[in-house]
Formats: sequence, C-alpha cells, structure tokens
Amino acid sequence: MKRWFALLLFCLIFATACQGPQKTPPSSTSSSSFGTSPQSPSSKSLPGASNSSTPAEKPSGVLPEFNEDNTITKLWEGPVEHAFFHPLIIAPEKAFDGSYRERGFDDWMVTQDEMKKIFAHLYKRDFVLVKPSEVFKKINGRWQRNPNLRMPKGKKPIIISIDDLSYNEVYQGHGFSDKLVLDSAGKVTAEYTEEGVKKQARDHEIATYINQFVEDHPDFSWKGARGMLALTGYEGILGYRTQEDAPNRSAQIEAVKPVIQALRNDGWEFSSHSFSHDSINHLSMKKLYKDSSMWQEEVESLLGPTPFYTLPYGNMPEDDALKKKTDLLNEFGFHVIFAVGFESYIEPNPSHPNFIVQDRRAIDGLSMRTQGKLDDLFPVEDVFSPHRKEHPVGEDNSVK
Repeated sequence: MKRWFALLLFCLIFATACQGPQKTPPSSTSSSSFGTSPQSPSSKSLPGASNSSTPAEKPSGVLPEFNEDNTITKLWEGPVEHAFFHPLIIAPEKAFDGSYRERGFDDWMVTQDEMKKIFAHLYKRDFVLVKPSEVFKKINGRWQRNPNLRMPKGKKPIIISIDDLSYNEVYQGHGFSDKLVLDSAGKVTAEYTEEGVKKQARDHEIATYINQFVEDHPDFSWKGARGMLALTGYEGILGYRTQEDAPNRSAQIEAVKPVIQALRNDGWEFSSHSFSHDSINHLSMKKLYKDSSMWQEEVESLLGPTPFYTLPYGNMPEDDALKKKTDLLNEFGFHVIFAVGFESYIEPNPSHPNFIVQDRRAIDGLSMRTQGKLDDLFPVEDVFSPHRKEHPVGEDNSVK
C-alpha cells in the first residue's frame, strides 16, 4: 500500500511541474498625473507599458522616472525662468495720485488685478514654481546649475522672487500693505490699513497670494516651492523695524520670528538684497564689507544663512572689481548672484568656482511698457491695468 501511495504522489508532482508557472491576469493600470494623490504601488503603470495590442513606442534617450507622489518626471535641460516683483499695489488710487512718488510706483510695481492675471496665465501656460535651492547646487566643489534637475512631464520651471519686502516708510499710506502677519489660523497674511482700521487679506501681497494660489492649484508648486524673498535691512524686514537704531527693536524681533518660520514652512527661501540697497558699483571694498557685515548681523541673524545674493538695481560689479567683490561676497557665504536682464539665463564662471550668476526678468509697469519680451510668460495687453492712467503699453515711461 505504501508503495502505491508513493507512486501516486510522484505522479502528482510530475504533472504539476509539467504545467509550468501559473500566469496571473494583468492588473488594471492607472495613469499618474502631477498634483494628484499617490496611487498604490499595485496600480502604478510603468512607463511604456500597455494593455492594448498596439506595439509600445520605442523609449527616448532619457527615460522618465516616478517621483514619490507618483508623478512622472523628465530631466529638464531647458531654460529656468526667473521673474521678480516688488511690493504689491493694493490701492491704485493712492499709488497713482499725481505725487512725486507716482512715477516710481508706476515703473516698479504691479497692481492687484495685474498680479492675479499674471499668475493665472503662468499656470495656464504650464509653468511651475521651483526653489532656487533646487536649481543651484554645489557639486564637486563648484557652484552650478543642478544637472539632475527633473520636472513633472509637460511643466516648465520658474523661480519667483520678491524684492524689498520690508514695507519701508516711503510706502506707508500710499496704497501698499503695512506688514506680513499670521492670521487666526496661523497662515501668513498681509495686514493693511483702510480708513484707519487694520485689516488682513491674503491677496493683498504677492507672497501671501502665491501661498493661496498654490493651495487652490497644488500642481503649480514643485517639491513645495513658493519663491524667494530678497530683503534689505536698513528699515527692518517684512514690516517689522528690526534695524539696530529702531525703537522697541527687541519686541519687533520677537514679533517677526514666527512669521519668518511660517514662511519657511510654506516653502519660501531668502536672499540678501544688501543691507542698504546701494548699488554694488557705488560701494568701495570697505563699504561693501561693512554693508555685508550689517546684513549678517541684523538680517541673517533672523533669517538664517543663505547662499543667495540679489544685486540692488541688478547691476553686476564692473569688470575691474568683479573678482574682488565677488570674492568678498563669497567670504560672507553668498555664491549664487542674481542680476537683472531681459532673459533668465544662467552664467557659470569657469575661472571662479565659488559663484554663479542668473539674470532675472522684472515684472512691473516699466517692463510691460518698454521691453515687449514678456509675452512668453503672459500677454501684456491682457494683464495691463486700466488704473495706469498715462502711457499706453509700448510707450517709453523710463526716467529721462
């Protein structure tokens, strides 16, 4: 009996082996898109996979990859745009009031209605916010554009920076917000004064509006990016009088700290815009050292260290002083230098591994009137505010 049982067991094993491995039916695939919630690993479609009888396309030279949130990414080798703003005009009737300040506000700022149209167009044209720290890296001892920068498929990177967000006295009472504060929910918002009453609104400043826009359009931000705030220090920062000679300075410093932390948590990064906002070409080596020291002592001490330096007026040091002044900035920890130009190009310096330069494109009344090179970002004719009473689009409004 045992012999017959052993023979039967052998036959069963032999028959199973002859059938080979069992095939499981293919699982259903689900597409992955930027900004959607993560899919389970079992439902993720591999690049190039297909459940149809149509032959798969031949892969390109660089295969896409999946990001942690199931987004398909591609190596980005195109330009990285960088556009910058100044504080937002929220009351055009006060900014464009015929006073001597009107020309400067008209040249260098945008209005609230322009801002909202600009970001709607950027989003519609598939731009996505990236962090400066994602674009610029120190690799093998040299500062350079990140060669491994990957972007969601179909998206284009843009850095947004905002200069002079200190709400200096010249802005007070002329159609601008007063400071950045935290609202009752702990979100950064703009505080402004209307008929003597303090109010708050997130669409009353560009930085806080970007936060709100990303909440509504999460696929407008890549890896939590918001932008970069380029700050001076001679009248404090973010609307708080933190400079050394300010009254109640200690209280102002304590008041701004939670705002700084909230901005960092939101994805904002910081840059030096010098302490005094003097052109680097007007500063001797001694004065540049003093200016950088003051920024380090009064501003960096609150924000933390940063490798970014945004040149006042966008002027690079003149050729004969270029190396000396950039060497000095390097000593203070600044290695990525932002200038101003008509195109957002990045220029490494082969002879100077410790710094790299990117030109930024101004978005303001002057650039919309004169440059005529913003249409790849947004249609100027559609954005230009009717509140700008003089000088139609295209007419030169530069200071003579």
